[in-house]
Amino acid sequence: MNLHLSPSMGQQCGISAYADKLNKFMPGWTLGSKFNNTEVYDSVLVEHEYGLDKLIDWDEFAVLKAKKVIIQHAFSPLKQYAAINARLMERADKVVFLTNLCKIEACKAFPQFATKYEVISHYMEPMVDHGIVQQRDHRVIGIHGFGFPRNGFLQLLDAMDLVSKAFGTRVYIMSSVNSFNRTAERETSIHIDKIRRRIWTIAEKHGVEPDSIATINLHYYETKEEVIRELMENCDALFHLTKPTPQYFNASGSIRTLLATGLPVFALDSIFTEDVKGLCVVKPTVKDLVETFIAGNYSKNSNVKEFTEANSTAKIAEKILALF
Repeated sequence: MNLHLSPSMGQQCGISAYADKLNKFMPGWTLGSKFNNTEVYDSVLVEHEYGLDKLIDWDEFAVLKAKKVIIQHAFSPLKQYAAINARLMERADKVVFLTNLCKIEACKAFPQFATKYEVISHYMEPMVDHGIVQQRDHRVIGIHGFGFPRNGFLQLLDAMDLVSKAFGTRVYIMSSVNSFNRTAERETSIHIDKIRRRIWTIAEKHGVEPDSIATINLHYYETKEEVIRELMENCDALFHLTKPTPQYFNASGSIRTLLATGLPVFALDSIFTEDVKGLCVVKPTVKDLVETFIAGNYSKNSNVKEFTEANSTAKIAEKILALF
């Protein structure tokens, strides 16, 4: 039996969605959330991220006679993750990172396991022509993500406020409250309220209605397909302003979701643009990005479709299966 272990399977979780989509292109593999000690496994693929670590039976994993590969969705050399890193690297036959930067950092921290490391990119969502025709008398910048401060919603509003020519351009905020735990839900709820107050303050300052500054579409969870369609229907360009956590290296599934719309994507220069930099308008500050959009000093990147096809879910699954 071949097991594809997704510890958060069935939950509203990006890694669960990643595993579910990937598994559709892995014939002969069973997707499950835990080991079954009555089964004999030939091959095991584990989706891992530090927040999911306690959901995995590592003792059972250690004694498996199967070929064992771990997809490590993030890597951090910080001391608090050292024991987890050492354990999974010792026990896996191969460790797959989603970006080259993750592999570089892992080689620095654990050079003794470097021969086990592979880099296989995060898959790209397919680009779909929904036949959407825009009929608006104003331009709209879209931004999407959980309502955490690091996702840049307030920074975008403040930058728009500073750029005098920005008015006539609106912001479409597609966000959600993180309901995975109470602490995160409270944090995101508080921040979304702060975003609403900032919109009202800016509107009052300029003597306009709040909805001529920004609109918030708040939801609890939507599939990537739903997010893509909604952004295509409501926006002319998309901004990715998420700030990386220091010493925490990971790929961005969200920036790939934005690229799948086919709309121009503007992004802060960070680890999240490492492998898609040539597909986005990349600048060092939010103000620079807003000014570039307002001035129209950019062109739609024609390489997105080619990149998407080269990194389709089917092709990424094929690369992963080749490790077995």
